[in-house]
Amino acid sequence: MKKISEYSDSFLERLRVVGSSDITPENSEKYWLEHKAGMTWGIQKALGECWYPRDVAILGAGRCNDIRLLEVMQKGSIENIDLYDLDADSLHVAINDVKAKINTLMPEAVTFANFNPVLADVTFVMRELVSRFDKIRRIFQTDLIYMGENKQTRLYWAILEAIHDTLRKREIPNLRYDTVVSDCVLSQILVAIEMQVDCLRDELLSKSEISFELWNRMTELIHEIFVEDHIAILRNFTRPGGTIFIASDTILLLRGKVHKNHAGMLYSMHGKGELPGNENIRDFGGDYVVEELEIPRIKYMDGDLLKIVSKCSPPGLSIVASKEWEWNRNPHELQNDNSVFGAEKVQGVVLKRRE
Repeated sequence: MKKISEYSDSFLERLRVVGSSDITPENSEKYWLEHKAGMTWGIQKALGECWYPRDVAILGAGRCNDIRLLEVMQKGSIENIDLYDLDADSLHVAINDVKAKINTLMPEAVTFANFNPVLADVTFVMRELVSRFDKIRRIFQTDLIYMGENKQTRLYWAILEAIHDTLRKREIPNLRYDTVVSDCVLSQILVAIEMQVDCLRDELLSKSEISFELWNRMTELIHEIFVEDHIAILRNFTRPGGTIFIASDTILLLRGKVHKNHAGMLYSMHGKGELPGNENIRDFGGDYVVEELEIPRIKYMDGDLLKIVSKCSPPGLSIVASKEWEWNRNPHELQNDNSVFGAEKVQGVVLKRRE
């Protein structure tokens, strides 16, 4: 294997040399259609399990390019659909796209539900929490009481206190829907929180001070806190007798040539002892080519959303159905740049609120 100086011998020796398995644009499109079909399955299943659904909320709606929104709007009983997202431009694109389609379908002959864009952070906590983390960073960088052997433990509890305090003080809209959809929001929450925590750790603690075991335990605990919180929000948004559909990225699949930032991610995982055991990577002219490398997006419970929801759901929710599929998050990435390809496994779980 060709030696690349920025990576250690132990990392390079960890990788098994295999052949290339480039993914074609046709396969990329196949995964995108599979994801759309999975989302359609979950939404239709949730609507079908709810008697006469009228109001629907879609959290993380974005451009709705993975949801057949027109089909949802055309379902006879539905009167209102609220589209939640932080990106106003994406919601604008989604609405204009739906309006254009309606105009081609003789609107006078078809009844559609109303839809309403809701510009909101669907975690109802992330902006405040990032601000709290910035404050923690400044304190630990300047206050001498946080220096010394207990610095890591103090930081550990400061992070957990910031999370719990922020969750306790926030305000969530008092709204109720018959069906609520979480469109791949959960993994985005967990990745964003994990990045904030890692940033604190890397900026404030030298490697000699870090106990990876302690920080891994904290990461798992934080994951569980936010999974429980997200499901609780979905439950509170849902009327008794209503339904919830949660879709989430659970596994990141790297295939084809790995971009330098992905190689850096793998190297960082190697340093923490987190590199999966089923990696198939080979040197390819300075790049790495991945046959299939699975990295859990939800690290604890092996990224199994069904197990996580089963464990973290509050009383009154029961699982109706679940399904797994693959999704290429950016189908144009391979077409524009043959050096990178990323696909993900997605799981969907449908729940019913009994009370």
